[in-house]
Amino acid sequence: MKRFILTIIGISMINLLCFSQYNNAGFIFSGGINYSKYLGKGEGGNYFVPKSPGVQLEATINTGNGIEWIWWGFSYYGSDNYVGEDKVSVKFLIPYYTELLVYQKTKKNPLFFIVGYDYTMMKFPGLSKSDSHHNISFGGGWNLKLSDKIFLQFKLKPYLIIDNSIGQGFGINSLLNLHLDL
Repeated sequence: MKRFILTIIGISMINLLCFSQYNNAGFIFSGGINYSKYLGKGEGGNYFVPKSPGVQLEATINTGNGIEWIWWGFSYYGSDNYVGEDKVSVKFLIPYYTELLVYQKTKKNPLFFIVGYDYTMMKFPGLSKSDSHHNISFGGGWNLKLSDKIFLQFKLKPYLIIDNSIGQGFGINSLLNLHLDL
C-alpha cells in the first residue's frame, strides 16, 4: 500500500511539472542513457549480461503533426557474454540507427509508437573485425514536457536481430533521453 501511495504522489508531481503540448516542429537533439540486453540464449547456450548503462545521441526532425524522424542515432554500451563458465567482455557500437516515431499530438504528455532500424557492431576482444548485424526495432514510450524546449523521453524498444554470428534473435533496449528542441 505504501508503494502505491508513493507512486500516485510521484505521478502527480510529474504531472504538475509537465505541461503543454509536444508538437513543436523543428530540429531536436537528444542524449541520454540506455540499457540494452539480448534476450534468450544463442549458439552453444551463450547469453549476455549488461555491465552498465550505455549512452546514446540522436538527431531528430519533428513535423509538428504527430510524426518525428530520428534520422541519425548513435549508441555505445558494454556487456558480458557467457558460454558455460567462460565470460568475455563485449563492446557494442551502433554507429547508425533511424526511427520513425508517431505520437499523440493532442495529448498533454503523449505516448508514442516507434519502428526503426539499427546497424550494430559487436566487438569481441582479440578479434580484428566486429561482428556486424542488423536490428529491426519497434516499441513505444512517453514524452514529458519539462519546459517549452526541454522534454524527458522514456523509450522501450524491443528488437529483432536479423543476423549475427552467435545465434541471438531478440533483444530489448530501454532509453531515457533529454530531448532539446532547437
